Amino acid sequence: MKKVSVAILGLLFGSGLPGANLAGAADMPDVIPAYAPSWSWTGFYGGVHLGANSASSQFADPAGPSIYGGTVRGPAFLGGGQAGYNWQIPNSNFVLGVEGDISGYVPDGSATCLASSGFFISANCRVHQSISGSLTGRVGWAAGAQGRTLIYAKGGAAVLQERIDITSNPLIFPATTFDGTRWGWTVGGGVERAITPAWSFRLEYDYAKFGALTMATPQSFNQVLPPLADGYLYTAGGTTSVSQNLQTVKVGLNYKMGVDGDARFEPAVSDYRLRGTTDPGVIPGIEIEIGGRTWYSSGRFQKDLGATADQAKQNVLVSRLTYDTTAASGEVFAPVLSTLVRDKKVEVEADLVRLPGRGVRMKDEEAESKEKIETAFSSVGLKVPALTEVIAGLKIDKFRAQKIVTLLLRDKVLIKVSDELVFHRSALDALRRQVAEYKVKASKIDVAKIK
Repeated sequence: MKKVSVAILGLLFGSGLPGANLAGAADMPDVIPAYAPSWSWTGFYGGVHLGANSASSQFADPAGPSIYGGTVRGPAFLGGGQAGYNWQIPNSNFVLGVEGDISGYVPDGSATCLASSGFFISANCRVHQSISGSLTGRVGWAAGAQGRTLIYAKGGAAVLQERIDITSNPLIFPATTFDGTRWGWTVGGGVERAITPAWSFRLEYDYAKFGALTMATPQSFNQVLPPLADGYLYTAGGTTSVSQNLQTVKVGLNYKMGVDGDARFEPAVSDYRLRGTTDPGVIPGIEIEIGGRTWYSSGRFQKDLGATADQAKQNVLVSRLTYDTTAASGEVFAPVLSTLVRDKKVEVEADLVRLPGRGVRMKDEEAESKEKIETAFSSVGLKVPALTEVIAGLKIDKFRAQKIVTLLLRDKVLIKVSDELVFHRSALDALRRQVAEYKVKASKIDVAKIK
């Protein structure tokens, strides 16, 4: 019965009953617990990230500029981890650090290359990144309240593991391939926000550049006597230079090592609130909103038709269709609900939206069950067993009983104290009157006697 008594007292005194004073420890106000505010960015950290990148690989044609541009664009999703160390200069907002990261890719990029002329049988170039990493130095500025927002720039070395295939469209010639590691440099910047003393969230942009890679080109044919079927000359393979850059956007979550993962920052002075000193929030029945938005988008659709059903020879093309598209779009919007209410097409009551003149209509057996449940709670007053026991004693379908109890709670006929403690409002109203009468006769409330 102690749990029930404590719950009822909390409901009474938490509701702001005039003159209600608790003896002893109950005289102390409830406040939000505070944690030590001593914190800086200094320390080791580790975390994970997700993002996307756009790779651009330029293939130089030894026979002259490619009529299709010779650039392979490869979008990719990525995920990985990072670790590093920050040092915030004492009594300063400057933060210095070093960081290493590694990412795995899900890429796809191919394009027509080595097409110096429409009479030259071109090649298909495919670029497939698998893993990248970097080792960078960082410099930042701790901004905002208590320096919890870090704005930083970074730069250093980058490494990339990838495979490049150049396949001549005549089936008789083998492809040339590079499968290895490339080195380059990277710069970037981002914003990191400490959401707790241990955890921080970041948004980052990086640009990486990899130097020219020399690799062999496959053999092919050049049509010298068009349109004669046999007017082709064999051309020997050569070399090409492949340069590449990566642009990456990623979000990450970091954990500062050695800090309690459940720790919280000390609240600001404005966050301390005594029970009952904050006015209840106003929830309007209807909000009217109108606005507009516009956006720009671009994309590419590419459809490749391979020469054979053999997956190993899908780099050999019969045809390729590529579409580059751009669009500028916009719209003006306004909530439909406010218009319907204005035109009296619907009615709004609290969080319930319904047609005019329509309410909750029950079947006869549901109305009978509702009366049984309400009577049961009213008759037992405050000597209430668990909610499930009350329902079980009435022998009412469980699903129907749950629906009716929900309606009674919404209409405030029943008052829910916890998942298992529900009281009839009349019983609590009677108790409030008794406590008020007791207060008139006594200088303060004896908690033990009330229990």
